[in-house]
Amino acid sequence: MKKVSVLMSVFNEPVGMLRESIDSILKQSYKEIEFIIVLDNPQNTLVFQLLKDYSSADGRIVLLVNDKNIGLAMSLNRALSLATGEYVARMDADDISSLNRIEEEIRFLEEKSYDMVFSDRVDIDENGKKLRLKEIESHSDKYIENVLPYNCIVNHPSILIKTNVIKELSGYRNFHASQDYDLWLRLLTSGYRIGCVPKPLIRYRIRQGSISKGKRFIQFETARYIRSLYYERKKCGFDSYSLEAYTAYLTKRGVYDVRIQNKFSDSMNFYEKAMISRSRGETKEFLKNFIKSLKGLEWVRYVVLITLKERKISVPYL
Repeated sequence: MKKVSVLMSVFNEPVGMLRESIDSILKQSYKEIEFIIVLDNPQNTLVFQLLKDYSSADGRIVLLVNDKNIGLAMSLNRALSLATGEYVARMDADDISSLNRIEEEIRFLEEKSYDMVFSDRVDIDENGKKLRLKEIESHSDKYIENVLPYNCIVNHPSILIKTNVIKELSGYRNFHASQDYDLWLRLLTSGYRIGCVPKPLIRYRIRQGSISKGKRFIQFETARYIRSLYYERKKCGFDSYSLEAYTAYLTKRGVYDVRIQNKFSDSMNFYEKAMISRSRGETKEFLKNFIKSLKGLEWVRYVVLITLKERKISVPYL
């Protein structure tokens, strides 16, 4: 039986959610796993004790404690450096895996000769109540390959990937957000095959509390930067990523300027309201909100362009 290395980074997740997440891996029908957990907040003594108790009770757990907070990407890379399995799986510290998730993903990957697979998901609230089923529009290989440059449709905590593949790509690169999106696009430009198991194998936690304006802006511009690196690789065979270049890009885009953060947030909020009104057939509300969103014309234009390209790709698969 092939070993699977499951990687998890923990920061400040509630203890109850963390227990559910860890238990959903330890109780998998597929038993040949090593569970590498990184605590990226060494000051969180409550979580540290919980993880220590788990690692003492189950020898499959490898517990790492960072000296200081180093972020998700670097924590996952630290775990990856110790992975000895033939496959690597991801798990978030507040989500829940179906108990046959790993078994199903291995079977699907090997039968279809994929290099990485992910699955559909069920969104749940903080209490575990089902909110919605989230399925991608098509499970076709071509759909996934063509739509990824415009929309990150891969559910990160559901992935299973060949260890030699993720290590060949040197794991995750150091972004403040969307580290996974960069990895999926590097898989594409390296010629690796990505597939989606057509069933929900992960329950994805939607937690209360809106994301900060600054973080939302960083996510937006980081995804935009990552797409530019993808097209650079397509054209040149390599990209110009460096942490310094990435930081300079964010600074140039004004993500640390509170005034610009507010302008971006207002514009996107009005745009989202406009799209909701449009879906409901509320023409006046749509026009009112869309016009207000144009105070951030450059951002709105980019979102519209990306959305139109994605929909054009999606049409043949509907």
